[in-house]
Amino acid sequence: METKVESFLIKENESLINNKEHSDEWKKMVEELGLVKQATLTEDTPTDSPIPFYAMKRTQYEILSIVTPMHTEYKDFDFETIPLEALKMIKLAQDYFEKIEIWYDSSPDPDPVVVGILRPDKWSFSEKKIFMIARWGDEFVNWDKLKDSAFKRLKEMKLTKLRDKAARIEIQIRGIDREVSKQLSGEYISWED
Repeated sequence: METKVESFLIKENESLINNKEHSDEWKKMVEELGLVKQATLTEDTPTDSPIPFYAMKRTQYEILSIVTPMHTEYKDFDFETIPLEALKMIKLAQDYFEKIEIWYDSSPDPDPVVVGILRPDKWSFSEKKIFMIARWGDEFVNWDKLKDSAFKRLKEMKLTKLRDKAARIEIQIRGIDREVSKQLSGEYISWED
């Protein structure tokens, strides 16, 4: 099978890449229109132009965090070969992001995703700015299937935690007489919630 690469480069913003004239025109227009929030889009970037990649939405972040739990800096990625077109996107993205990671899973699905991160030292999604750069694979898994897969995985993780908690509670219930007797005889007993 042929490996396919999907770029998350915004086609309409390609003219702003490495073209100071277009970038300056964009900034001037933003300023003339009083688009204060648009002007801030260049503040966090190492370059002085707007990021030409799609910003990751919260739902995409939640889904990808579950189905691609392994996150590694692109320089340390050794799970499989990074295709040339994805490498080109990474090279371009280096001018915009403080950190570039590849998110993947050890199973064949889903496909690896390259993400660019501004403010990587922040913990919450709302404080970080995460952008999708590229992904590759034999066949791309669509977002609905990724969401279904994330649902199943997250449900199983949560059920496992609940079952573990229920087993611990069952042990406590079986030993309640012993624990109460100890406490009433003056021993300190630490009760788990």
